[in-house]
Amino acid sequence: MKKGLINLSIENRQVTIFVVIILIILGIYSYYVVPKQEYPDVSAPAAMITVVYPGASPEDMEKLVTSKIEEKIIELDGYDYSNSFSQNSISAILVVLDMNLTETEINDVFDDLRRKIDDLKDELPDGIQAVNINTNLIDTAGMLINISGENYSYGQLKYYSERLKGRLMEINGIKKIDILGEQKREVKIEVNIGKLNHYELSLEDIVKILSAQNIQIPAGSIEYEDYKINITPTGLFQSVEEIKNMIIDISENTGAIIRLKDIADVYIGLEDSNYKVKYNGKNAIMLSGYFKQEQNVVHTGKKVGKVIEEFKRDIPNDLTIEEVVFQPENVQESITNFTINLIEGIIIVIIVVMIGMGLRNSTVASLAIPLSVLITFSVMNLISAKIELITITGLIMALGMLVDNSIVVTDAIQAKLDKGEEKKVACIKGAKEVAIPVLSSTLTTIAAFSPLLFLPRAVGQFAGGIPKMIITSLIASYIIAMMVTPVTAFMFFKKNKRKLKIKDLGIKIFFEKMLNIGIKNKGKTLIIGIVFLIISLLIGSILPMEYYPTSDKEIIYIDIETEYIDINKTEEIVKKVEKFLEKEKEVVDFTTSIGKGLPKFDISILPQVDSTNFAQILTRVDLKKGGRFKSNTEFVQYLQEIYNKNIVGAEVKVKELEITSMGAPIQVRVTGDDMEKIKATVEDIKSTLSKIEGTRNIDDDLDERIYEFLLDIDTDKSILKGITKYDIQNEINIALMGREASVLRQEGKEYDIVIKGNINSINDLENLAIKSSITGNKVFLKQIADINLKSSIPVIKRYNGKRAIAVTSEVKPGYNAVEVQTVLEEKINKKIYKDVNIIYEGEKAELENDLGNIGIAAVFAIFMIFIILMVQFNSIIQPFIILISVPLSIIGSIFALLIFRQPLSLFGFLGIVSLIGVVVNNAIILIDYINRERAKFISIDEACKKAVNARFRPVILTTITTVLGLIPLAISGNDLFKPMAISFMGGLMVSTLLTLVIIPVTYGLVEGKIQTFKFKERVSKEIVD
Repeated sequence: MKKGLINLSIENRQVTIFVVIILIILGIYSYYVVPKQEYPDVSAPAAMITVVYPGASPEDMEKLVTSKIEEKIIELDGYDYSNSFSQNSISAILVVLDMNLTETEINDVFDDLRRKIDDLKDELPDGIQAVNINTNLIDTAGMLINISGENYSYGQLKYYSERLKGRLMEINGIKKIDILGEQKREVKIEVNIGKLNHYELSLEDIVKILSAQNIQIPAGSIEYEDYKINITPTGLFQSVEEIKNMIIDISENTGAIIRLKDIADVYIGLEDSNYKVKYNGKNAIMLSGYFKQEQNVVHTGKKVGKVIEEFKRDIPNDLTIEEVVFQPENVQESITNFTINLIEGIIIVIIVVMIGMGLRNSTVASLAIPLSVLITFSVMNLISAKIELITITGLIMALGMLVDNSIVVTDAIQAKLDKGEEKKVACIKGAKEVAIPVLSSTLTTIAAFSPLLFLPRAVGQFAGGIPKMIITSLIASYIIAMMVTPVTAFMFFKKNKRKLKIKDLGIKIFFEKMLNIGIKNKGKTLIIGIVFLIISLLIGSILPMEYYPTSDKEIIYIDIETEYIDINKTEEIVKKVEKFLEKEKEVVDFTTSIGKGLPKFDISILPQVDSTNFAQILTRVDLKKGGRFKSNTEFVQYLQEIYNKNIVGAEVKVKELEITSMGAPIQVRVTGDDMEKIKATVEDIKSTLSKIEGTRNIDDDLDERIYEFLLDIDTDKSILKGITKYDIQNEINIALMGREASVLRQEGKEYDIVIKGNINSINDLENLAIKSSITGNKVFLKQIADINLKSSIPVIKRYNGKRAIAVTSEVKPGYNAVEVQTVLEEKINKKIYKDVNIIYEGEKAELENDLGNIGIAAVFAIFMIFIILMVQFNSIIQPFIILISVPLSIIGSIFALLIFRQPLSLFGFLGIVSLIGVVVNNAIILIDYINRERAKFISIDEACKKAVNARFRPVILTTITTVLGLIPLAISGNDLFKPMAISFMGGLMVSTLLTLVIIPVTYGLVEGKIQTFKFKERVSKEIVD
């Protein structure tokens, strides 16, 4: 009695209390310093390979670049699939690896990928400019800051953006800041092709002359008297005038000097941009900022806000600076709201415990809740975890469980005191008596949640915070129950003169009557339970299914894909789209990116391939202003209908942000070798999809055919005239696309010197004189080649090395994507499509895959619990009886989801699985007590009745605390966690109520049969003897 940790903690209670105070301080400090973010970082095991090959057609990119890379990447260990896009001059290949790979394995595969691409470079065409491999596709911008002003040039906006960037980069928590949308200036040399044709010069000659004349090579030094003096030759261009007056040729006949300005216009102008940023329709420069992951983004955000406010005071009033995306504010708001939910849950649980146990005892027991939570925050700080909505949700789910251990310990101590034992002895004996059962209960709950830690990468990284927090806090609660609760009980507990009984409320009498009926009709009772289970499973099969809900952020975005490859025409379409946004009261502002997507401003945004026919608009909304729409979904549907009716020449898609990145909710991909058969199949699927109610924005990713001029070179004629294909293609490339020849450095700035022809028509191109690299003679292009018009596909898409087209669709408000896809798949499966392969993707495929993984985790959890119970009860039969409480919980979960009109979402299913380790605890308490009573030679039925009578109060109390602790989460309005909270609450309530009847009835039936069998066996043996 004098030894042991419990005894030591009581004897040295001042030290114990001091340790508790230290833990409280550390927990509060940890909550303050631990990094915070809204949702976890889900690192996709994927890489994007981008190859630039100027002037190559989509077909050439496919054959010469894309297909060769695809052949190599398929050899990678852990390769899952690839998507590729081949368009004019660009190839982009997305490589996706197996989701089950570890972080180390992924890094090894990426290293292997880089080696394979390096080895492949020799097999790729010589004209390739760049091969880029991006393995960080999840890096999300924490802030987007627009700088705009009507009276400011791009140069001036760039000046202010550089100043702001410099100040922001001084903040410790900022990782990097990119400046986007800058329209750079360059020295333009527009050569008059008609004049150039009169000289024995080519565009390539001018490029070489410019490069050779703008050079400075170190000359060395010479000895002069007693010194060594460096020699610095002048050679670099000092001004545009110097470039204009550069001599490029001398007439052999007259000796006349030909200067560059004689055949070309030379001036400084804006470069031909393929990317523009606008804010509310005005030219803008954007700062895209990224926060350091190990820093607290909320604290960093406060510093950023202060710097921006100070900067605004230092700039002109007509210059606008607006933070259109600012992650710290979103994180602060979300974390604060969920922390309030956590505190509300703690208060509710404490109130319930007080009602059930009285003020003194409940205060001692309830101390476990805040202590466990604060210890968990300290552990998070130690292991570099982050405070997110997911982790706080895990703590909210654990609230009721955190007090369970302390309730059991305080009950045991109070019982000893009431029997007249001395206070210290009562505290030690009471704690020791329940130490093993409490440990077993804790271990079963931990065992239930442990397999969830090993879910595949995507869902595991996203939802993994829930089991981590529950397991950590449960371990903390057990330590507190064993080490702290006995100390506080010793300090404050007294012998009860009057004991509050839940029986007085009549609830207990009802269950005793139900149990008596059940014991008398054991078979019928079990049949009724099985019937209810079957009914619930049938209802579950018709519940709407959902993967992840849409985000509740006040942001929507618009993707625009035009029929044009000219960025200026794309911009004209964008202006029409923006005009409609300007009319809507709900629109706060909008930021437009033309030529490529905006920086990844949300976890759900997929990377976009740069293209002059693409634009993206980020729109901030405030639905309260108009009072017309209840949700972003309704507003998105409203805008989509407007654009469908009014925008011609482009495909406009209005979208909501998602919780995670998953693409279109409904998607079917068709692959094959015959493009015509693929297209025919796609059109049939789209037709089928259009007839299914609830679909909208039905589309495919096959780009409309465009017209282009085909240069058909007559090889015989060109060779006879000494003209090579390189001569032709190189000269045309310079004339049409331009080429950087050198750089002008002036007043601390650098300007690219770009030479280009003034070709504006096919006639101009035909009359371009091509100079032979062999003879030096010049021949008009029309003498050696024909230029014909033809149609072609602008972008060739492939999936796993085969040409592919994806059919996508969204759903209207009130409809379910999983249900629509199910109907679509049923219709498609009834048809026969030859020589094509159909792959079902979308929300349904993702959900089924993740539910399957969670289901496997549930099986492992049940197996681990079975092992623990088998060891505890030294029986194989009794663990099976206890595990009956698991299917009983399904009944409650399904009916709860049905009653509250919630979908069976991924997190709803996670709530059902999470119940496994919780619901068995009530059954453990009952079976343990029944076994003890039977050891006193009491009949099975009587032992069952006594168990329910004796354990009714702690069973009901622990259930009520857990259920009511989840109320703030259930009513929080967050559509991600609401189904999980409701399924968990409903399952736990129903399981508890049924456990009080079904478990004793099942125990009596099974153990009664075993007892009868043993009795008969013993009698038979006695007769034989």
